[in-house]
Amino acid sequence: LLNLYLTEMTNIVFEQNGMLDKYVGDELMAVYGAPLHTPNHPIDACTSALLMMEKLKEVQATWAKEGAEGPNIGIGLHTGEMVVGNMGSSTIFDYTVIGDNVNLGARLEGTNKEYKTNIITSEETYMLIKEKIICRPLDYIRVRGKFEPVQIYEVCGFTISDDQKRNLEWFAKGLEWYRKMQWSKAIEMFEKAKGD
Repeated sequence: LLNLYLTEMTNIVFEQNGMLDKYVGDELMAVYGAPLHTPNHPIDACTSALLMMEKLKEVQATWAKEGAEGPNIGIGLHTGEMVVGNMGSSTIFDYTVIGDNVNLGARLEGTNKEYKTNIITSEETYMLIKEKIICRPLDYIRVRGKFEPVQIYEVCGFTISDDQKRNLEWFAKGLEWYRKMQWSKAIEMFEKAKGD
């Protein structure tokens, strides 16, 4: 069952011009824009994430038929400069990426649990995809190794319904009041954003 899940997710990475970096247990790490530069690599990465969420429903259904609880996943996306190349010893090495920007992507993946989301992106990626992919601002967070708070966004999709659009607008207003510490107004907007 785990091989089925990893196969489906890996196929999506390859279809969207990504490079599979490694498997870490039931997780996979993918890199876009290396080893060959692709101008739309932030869009490719976000497209992969959205397609993974769609494919996950099929995987969960297969697992359910086998009597197993299907996986839920969190995805972290970040864009930035990284050290890329063959790394390791003189006898065993891997082509991989390292650096602070890699670590931030991993931190965002884990942040999904706190926000009950599936796809979180950094502001750096958001600025490159915002014209083509719908996102909602979530919060500023502090991550280990960074002094300045990082603004994060939830990746919502390529299109959304009118109801979803209205709910995103309510949520954005709630966030404004929240940042002004106007708690009752923020709660009112967040309640409206939850929809029916």
